[in-house]
Amino acid sequence: MNRSYFLEQARSICESVIDGEWDATSYKYNLFLKEAKEIEWDCTGNVAEFLKEYGHIHLKMKGTIKNDIKNVTITYGRPEMFYDRIHIWEDLNMYVAEVAYMYNTSHKKTSFFMSENSVFFNENHEKIAGNTKDFLVHLLTVKCEYHEPVSAETLKILSDAGWYPERNIDISGLVSQCEEDGLFLSESQRKVISEFGDITLPLNNEFSLYISDKRQPYSPYYKKMSSDNNDPQFHPLTVVFGTNIVLIGDNDSSMGYLYLTTDGMLVDDHGVQYGLNVLEGLCIFLNKYRR
Repeated sequence: MNRSYFLEQARSICESVIDGEWDATSYKYNLFLKEAKEIEWDCTGNVAEFLKEYGHIHLKMKGTIKNDIKNVTITYGRPEMFYDRIHIWEDLNMYVAEVAYMYNTSHKKTSFFMSENSVFFNENHEKIAGNTKDFLVHLLTVKCEYHEPVSAETLKILSDAGWYPERNIDISGLVSQCEEDGLFLSESQRKVISEFGDITLPLNNEFSLYISDKRQPYSPYYKKMSSDNNDPQFHPLTVVFGTNIVLIGDNDSSMGYLYLTTDGMLVDDHGVQYGLNVLEGLCIFLNKYRR
């Protein structure tokens, strides 16, 4: 199974497939070889060939739970994090490299590893595939279902900020403002904003997240493959989620914004969904950024 055939198979079952067309001479690939050399691991064989053939592919597919999304990435990792990708597993007496990972809307990362003899393992050091073909099939079919319950700490933060179950503030002014701008809020959006709108959640000593119940004039963007706003691959979130996506969360840091889709889901500037619902999404956001 080569890259083209795998991508063809992936496109038949995935909502989206991003083919990064990674080059073996890339910075990240060379970092991998550099670290391997430093620990005297000759990974110029099977692991390197796997990374050259399949590196930098991102898959997005529906999860097995309602509203869930499974994301899979075969990658070398970001340069600043790359030196954590090679491990010595003393219990198995071998070196392994993290060659892929997946996460769902809970944002809990699950990693996959490869040894030089082309055996693939999960995080528990358990063998999951004995060859590349079986591993790639595993990535497409393995379940990604873990979701941590909303913590008591998150509920207290929300309660202290003025939230309570079935809260229902008046958002008629927001609805009118949106309609004047040609934006029509769905019932799911109205329910979320009337329950969580006009509260401020502390993230740390410096920053907070304000969930607005007012019209926020902001042009949302979805970063597909580039950090340059003028890059042609920089697509409006409205193209991905529809014209009625609305900015709901604003914070005074560089952590970005939160948007509310028409089906009541929270997504960030990159189009990444937080949680199976808004309550879980806020819990994940607070756990991620609150210090």
